[in-house]
Amino acid sequence: MISVLILTFNEEKNIEACIQSLPWRDDVCVLDSNSTDQTVELASKMGARIETRAFTNYAEQRNHALGLDGKFPWIVMLDADERMTPDLATEIEQRLRQDTEANAMFRVRRKDMFMGRWLRKSSGYPTWFARVFKRGKVRVEREINETYEADGSIGHLGGHITHYPFNNGLDW
Repeated sequence: MISVLILTFNEEKNIEACIQSLPWRDDVCVLDSNSTDQTVELASKMGARIETRAFTNYAEQRNHALGLDGKFPWIVMLDADERMTPDLATEIEQRLRQDTEANAMFRVRRKDMFMGRWLRKSSGYPTWFARVFKRGKVRVEREINETYEADGSIGHLGGHITHYPFNNGLDW
């Protein structure tokens, strides 16, 4: 029902937890930007299909990922430092069961975490992030702080992705 795309670069500290958070593992593709750590090996060991592409900018990377072949008509795209929550996964499945031809994309909010706590005020919450796409209906624009153009309706989901931006350390 759902394909998953995960974008990576030197994410050996995050990739396993990201994949483990997914209830859908029948079609997980990691688009790696030539990592020099164990990211690719760990993802492959967990059953992910690996694609490699040198990073140019965020829009081009995400557009390339969205253009990759996949088994299912819907795509969930995560960064390796993001985790799917069970509540959001259930909500995604329920909404996609009600799929109409008009649906193209869903946005979700993200909870940024630091030292085990949600940064409620400092992370721009409740910023909405495009993370669920109908294959062939969405394109990404702008190199940084990308925007998503959808050929169809855009919905919003109540659940959250959990984001761990400091997992690679404060220096990162």
